[in-house]
Amino acid sequence: MKKRVLLIDDEARVRASLKAVLEPTYETIQAADAQEGLELFRKEAPHLVLLDVILPGTDGLSVLQTMRAENRTAPVIMLTGTKSVKTAVDAMKFGVPSMTRNSNRKSNNSVHKSFGDTPSTI
Repeated sequence: MKKRVLLIDDEARVRASLKAVLEPTYETIQAADAQEGLELFRKEAPHLVLLDVILPGTDGLSVLQTMRAENRTAPVIMLTGTKSVKTAVDAMKFGVPSMTRNSNRKSNNSVHKSFGDTPSTI
């Protein structure tokens, strides 16, 4: 059985791009907003979550806080198009070891690293 990765990002092209990179190795499930992401998180029990920092109506840190309150063991990788020290520090408080910029190569490598796998080349 493949490990499940939940992609939560409001940009369809980002989700599609990440899915294309991850699908050969991992099962991906996708959410376009925070509410859908939390529903899938509860229902599907993913092995890993890729979570965008900026989502419509809320932010990724609020979603992360809810996830941590419900399941402290699921690893989360925060995705961002910007670099904010405050956001990174806040994410670390909730157990996110690092953040990655929205790029296929970095996200792919971060996923493999989280699972202890060897990254593939893109």
